[in-house]
Amino acid sequence: MEKFINVDKQKLSKKFFLTLPEGVILCSNCGHAPDEPIFLEKVSPLSKREEQWQRIKDCYANQRHCHVFENESECSRFLKSIEIPAKK
Repeated sequence: MEKFINVDKQKLSKKFFLTLPEGVILCSNCGHAPDEPIFLEKVSPLSKREEQWQRIKDCYANQRHCHVFENESECSRFLKSIEIPAKK
């Protein structure tokens, strides 16, 4: 499975965030560069979600599109697929 859930058109709302299983990788669809998302973390246990939600808001990743991956290797593969080749 390439992605845990198809969220290409899903905005990162608090309601959606709270439904994600602990341990999946949450990656914002916006970043400092295509392969450097502004938010990239494993989803915390429910007891730590408020703190994590605050970090999401602090970097303005909330209400923007996001990707959710089952594991780090799937996330890495995705980030490598969007890297921009270095100019020669």
